[in-house]
Amino acid sequence: MMRETFPLIHSKEKSAKTQLPDISVNPDACSNTHIRVVTRIASQPTGCKPQGKGRIKMKIVLYGATGNSGQRILQELTNRGHEVTAVARNTSKVPSTVKAVKDDLSNIDAIASVIAGADVVVSAYAPPHDNTDALLGVTERQIAAVKKAGKARLIVVGGAGLLEVAPGVTLIASGYLPEAFLPIARSHENALGILKGSDVNWTYFSPAGFFEPGERTGKFRLGTTKLIANEKGDSRISFEDYAVALADEIEKPAHERGQLSIGY
Repeated sequence: MMRETFPLIHSKEKSAKTQLPDISVNPDACSNTHIRVVTRIASQPTGCKPQGKGRIKMKIVLYGATGNSGQRILQELTNRGHEVTAVARNTSKVPSTVKAVKDDLSNIDAIASVIAGADVVVSAYAPPHDNTDALLGVTERQIAAVKKAGKARLIVVGGAGLLEVAPGVTLIASGYLPEAFLPIARSHENALGILKGSDVNWTYFSPAGFFEPGERTGKFRLGTTKLIANEKGDSRISFEDYAVALADEIEKPAHERGQLSIGY
């Protein structure tokens, strides 16, 4: 079953709950030498040049295309002129202008058939809230399918719980992650372990602590293994800006076989 990625903290929570504890957070703006600030012209697609003027049109298969982040990723990629196949259990929400395929990620051969010939496979799959470890089987099948189908790159829309909030301390280990979010956070941590143990070309892209609807500002910071927070410990990113960064990473790979994180 494909659902929207379970957020680290629900997007409707407000005020003080949006801030991470000062005693554990070491904001990337101060401590992570791998952070780079990205500023885009928000009204225009970013990355390569427009199709017909040097842009490389890529074949991309997007799983979870009807979820909150998946919809924004689909829009960003199609706006940039890429050939996208949108895959979901229920494709009724996929725009008529986009090729849609029904699949539930339960069969390796079926996945391999869908992704055959693709340059990139993006997985915005999220497991059921009552069975978060379903993510592990899906990750294993996606890896096997990628190997069977060819040499596509696999980019996974990940979780934030496994990111570091202090040197050597993940948000999961810090003790500050609400108990309700621990199952999905641990499942994501284990899924990352599966990716690291594979021989496919993977990228695991973690959002910020708050992953929510918003604006396409084109302004954000990118990191690798640390949770990106501002000077007040507030960690957030919109679905729209996350989609911009993911499309940039597809067009100009900088984190192959590695992690990527984002925040304002």
